[in-house]
Amino acid sequence: MEKQILYPVEVPWQISPSHDFIEFIGEESEVKIKFLINYNAKTREREINHLCKQYGNEEKIPDEIWNRIGHAIIEINFAQVHFFSKTVSQQEFGLLDPEKFDLSQIASLDGALWNETNICPDPSFYEVINSNLKSRLGIDSLSVRHWLILGHDVFFDILAPSFNWEVV
Repeated sequence: MEKQILYPVEVPWQISPSHDFIEFIGEESEVKIKFLINYNAKTREREINHLCKQYGNEEKIPDEIWNRIGHAIIEINFAQVHFFSKTVSQQEFGLLDPEKFDLSQIASLDGALWNETNICPDPSFYEVINSNLKSRLGIDSLSVRHWLILGHDVFFDILAPSFNWEVV
């Protein structure tokens, strides 16, 4: 069996590897999934500087605000969904199975590169280029793409043309 090639989706965040998804909603042909995400160190530093101007210095930033610096909750929305599944990972710590997936396009999490480009090298959100799932389901439309989201203990497979995301 040919390995499925994963390409990281170009986003400025990484799905938190230590938290599972917050919520998912599937209605008709639409799917919405909420995750806790982490931003890069540069964004975190920018948030701290902004809050220091607001509160005077780091020590005066309230704990409930300090603990959220560099994090957010996002909602990823897929419309015109052809297929959706949530699968519990069989790999230790939710790692992708290297027997099934070609991981060569996923860079190691390089903080300097992430800070420079503001694109996370490994966001835990991928497009599957040569999808076995699309083939098994008989979907050959080039407009339908296979998305894979890696949560802490759960994978989400979505077949849909596109997605959008927003901070909630």
